[in-house]
Amino acid sequence: SDILNSEIDPVQSAIFLIALRMKRETMDENLGVHDAIIESTTTVDTSCDSLINIADPYDGFSRNLPSSIFILPVIAELGLPIVSHGVFSVGPKYGCTHHLTLKELGYNSNNDHQEIVERLENKDIGWAYADQSMFNPKLHNLMSLRKQIIKRPVITTVEVLVKPVSSKNDMFFTGFVHKPYPPIYLELSRNAQFNSATVIRGTEGGIIPSLRQTGKVHFYHNADEQDDCYDVTPEDLGIVQSSRAVDIPEEITRKSAKALTQNLISVRTNDFFVFGQEKMIDLDNSINSFVGCCSLGTGHLDSFINDNYGNVRSSPLLQNDSRS
Repeated sequence: SDILNSEIDPVQSAIFLIALRMKRETMDENLGVHDAIIESTTTVDTSCDSLINIADPYDGFSRNLPSSIFILPVIAELGLPIVSHGVFSVGPKYGCTHHLTLKELGYNSNNDHQEIVERLENKDIGWAYADQSMFNPKLHNLMSLRKQIIKRPVITTVEVLVKPVSSKNDMFFTGFVHKPYPPIYLELSRNAQFNSATVIRGTEGGIIPSLRQTGKVHFYHNADEQDDCYDVTPEDLGIVQSSRAVDIPEEITRKSAKALTQNLISVRTNDFFVFGQEKMIDLDNSINSFVGCCSLGTGHLDSFINDNYGNVRSSPLLQNDSRS
C-alpha cells in the first residue's frame, strides 16, 4: 500500500520488487500484494445476475494473432455479460493488448465505470472493457517504475485478479504458461472473491489454448471446493492444425531495431511487431550491474535481448555497479 501511495522511495520500491522476484514470491507475499491492489481498486456493482471476467496478459501478444478480445461480443450474444480489463501497453512484452485492439476499432478504451455498467446491463451489447488507468490509477502510475525494473515483478502476477465491476456471481478466466501458476491464480481468485475461476494453459499466457497440443484447464466451481483439472485436445473439438495459434498476418508491419549496449557488445538485429507503442527496455549492461550480475549471472545480455526486445537504453535506476 505504501508503494501504491508513493510513500516509498522509487529505488527502494524497485529493490523490494526485484528481490521478491529473484527469490520467488511465497503465497503469503502474493496475497499481501494482492490485498493492496484490491484495496486500491475501484469496483462498482451491476444488476447482472452473473458476469464473466476475462484477464489476458496485460503485456499483450507479440507472436500470435490476439483473437481473444473477439470472444466478448460472441459470449454476450449468448446472453452472458462479459468484461475484459488491462492496460494500453506494459512490459516486458509490449505486445498487442485488448486496449489497443479495441482502440483501433473505434472503441473508447478509457471509458469510465458508468459507461461500462451501461454496456453490460444493455442486453443489446452485454460486453465491455475496463482499463487499469481508470479502475486503479495508483497502480497504473507505477508503469514508469516497472519499465525500469525490466523483470516481471509480482505485480504482473496479481494485477489481473481484480474486479473493476462485480455482479451476484462473478466468474474469472485467465491463462498461464508455467506449471506452478494455476494453484497460485486459483488461490488469488478466491482472495478476490470470485465465485468460480478457470485457468487455461494458453498461447503466450492467454486464454486461447494451443491449436495442436493438449490443453490444461484448472478450475474451481465454488470457492470452498478443491481445485480440479481436465485436459482438452484439439482433435476432440474437430481442430486439426499444424500451428499452435493463428499466425500474425504478413501485412502487419515489422520494425527492425539494432540494440546498442554500454559495453558495445554485438547484438543481433531483433524484429518485433509494431502494434502501437515501440518496444523499449531499460538496461544497465555493465559487467557488475544488478540485472547483469544477479539476474543473468553476467553482463552479456545479447541472448536475453535477441528474442524479446528492441531499442535499449540505459536505466537511470540501474546506473553504476551494483555488487550486492
